[in-house]
Amino acid sequence: MKRKGLLLLLPLLIAFSLVFLTGCGNSNEETAVDGNVEDSQTVESNELQKVVITEPIRSDLWAPIYLAQTLGFFAEEGIEADFQTITGGDPGAPVLAGEADFGLRGVDMPMMVTEAGQDVKILVSTTQRFPFTFIGQGPEFTTIESLKGQVVAGSTPSGSPTSWVKAAVANAGLDPEQDIEVPMVSAPGYVAAMSNGDIAACAGLTGYQTEMLLENGGVMLVDGRNPKAFKEIMGSEDYQMYIMFATDKYIEENPETVQSVVTAVAKAIQWQNESSTEEIVEALLPLFQDREEELLVSIQANKDYDIFSIDGKHTETGYQAALKLSKMAGVISKDIPAEKVYDESFLDNAWAKLGK
Repeated sequence: MKRKGLLLLLPLLIAFSLVFLTGCGNSNEETAVDGNVEDSQTVESNELQKVVITEPIRSDLWAPIYLAQTLGFFAEEGIEADFQTITGGDPGAPVLAGEADFGLRGVDMPMMVTEAGQDVKILVSTTQRFPFTFIGQGPEFTTIESLKGQVVAGSTPSGSPTSWVKAAVANAGLDPEQDIEVPMVSAPGYVAAMSNGDIAACAGLTGYQTEMLLENGGVMLVDGRNPKAFKEIMGSEDYQMYIMFATDKYIEENPETVQSVVTAVAKAIQWQNESSTEEIVEALLPLFQDREEELLVSIQANKDYDIFSIDGKHTETGYQAALKLSKMAGVISKDIPAEKVYDESFLDNAWAKLGK
């Protein structure tokens, strides 16, 4: 990418990193590693081709990408995976600059940089249903209507959790701009803030965080993981939030490598579909040290609510919901054709190879 183009994109990338890191990466279940580029996990081999995969945090919602490594599927495809957790900057920037090969992000990020003029493609979606909930502090705030005039935790002003709680409030007949106050609150502080009476409600961003909120007096106002509840608000039962992407330039110059990586991830998706919660947790633990309890809760919730993608693909209704939420969050200003955002041809090839 030309230096001038990258410089023009950096302000947008920095702003978006704050959205994603605050909204999705700061729960107890998803912990970033200190330092700008750290936590590299590699398979030692001189015969394998190394690829660098950046991430904002280590989240179970990208499970198939990590399983491709821990189960040896990357190695089977001739790939050595180097996961780099990036803090203090945008994890997508190294991919755009050609310093990393693949990025793990939310669907919003590729849409944002596409609107800004950068060519990237989503190769795999690891989730197929919306993972957030909306929790009120009981016993006083047990309905959305009871939140009128109250403080409801958001993330950044344009973050997906903020858009989610605003959409849920609006769907219940309140004006989210007039009837509630939505300050920025860091996700790890949600439980304490509700217990102290600082906030009346907040989003639950993972299965584990939702359980912790409910155990500390929270009341479920809207369960976005429930497809019918989510469809009532966003118009779709599907929502492919967690994704892996690469630049068009990298894809065009390295089609065989891209195919090998996507095939390995497809194998991991296939294995995940057929495995129990305990088996998935055991396979993930090498990359999620000291987080077994959290993983058991969140992986089981992901299975109970069909949050994990079963084929890595997006749906039209899911993409339309992503466009709607991204516009509400201020990440994009207009609709973007799906063909400018997705390239699932490598995934099609992978499933054909695997006989699916």
